[in-house]
Amino acid sequence: MNLLRLGRMKRHQPLQGGVAPRAGRCGVHNNLGVALARCGATRDAIAHFTEALRLQPNDPGKHFNVANILANQRRTREAVFHYREAIRLNPHWPEPKRTLAWILATDGDSTLRSGTEAGQFAESACEDTGYKDAGCLDALAAAYAETGRFNEAVATAQRAAELAPAEVGAEIRQRLALYRSGKPYRAP
Repeated sequence: MNLLRLGRMKRHQPLQGGVAPRAGRCGVHNNLGVALARCGATRDAIAHFTEALRLQPNDPGKHFNVANILANQRRTREAVFHYREAIRLNPHWPEPKRTLAWILATDGDSTLRSGTEAGQFAESACEDTGYKDAGCLDALAAAYAETGRFNEAVATAQRAAELAPAEVGAEIRQRLALYRSGKPYRAP
C-alpha cells in the first residue's frame, strides 16, 4: 500500500503514529480510515473515521464507512445507528438502506430484528435501483421471509439470483431453499 499518495508522509514515517493530519483535514482522516480498514487495522480505521465524523457530522458517507467497519466487527447496534444516520442524511442512497434492511431481517440477535422495518428499507432501496440490484432484492427477500411472507420471499430471491454474479447467485439460492421450506435466513 502506498500511503505517500494520501498525504504529506515521508518515506521513513511509520504508519502508526506517523500520520498526523492537521485539524480540519476531514478528507485525510476519511481516506486514512479507508486505507487502514483495507489493511485490517480496524481500531485505527475507526479512530480516523470517528475524527472525520467529528469534523463533518452531517456527511452520510462517513456514517456509512463507520457503520460498515462496526458491522464487520460485530458491533451491530452501533452500526445500525450509523446506517440510520446515513439514510437520514441521504434518503435516496440505496446501499445503507440495503445493508440496514439485511441486518434488521437476518441478524442472529432477535432484539435487533424487525422484519417490517427491514421490508420498508429494502423496498425503498429496490425502488431506488429500479428493482435491478441483486443485493437489494436479496435483502427484500430476507425481509419477506422474516415476516412470514415466504411466497414473496421465494419469488424475490429467484429474481435476485438471476441478476447476481454466479458466486453470489449460489449463495442466494441457498437462502431460497430455506424460504421454500418456510424458514427465514439467519446471518452467522
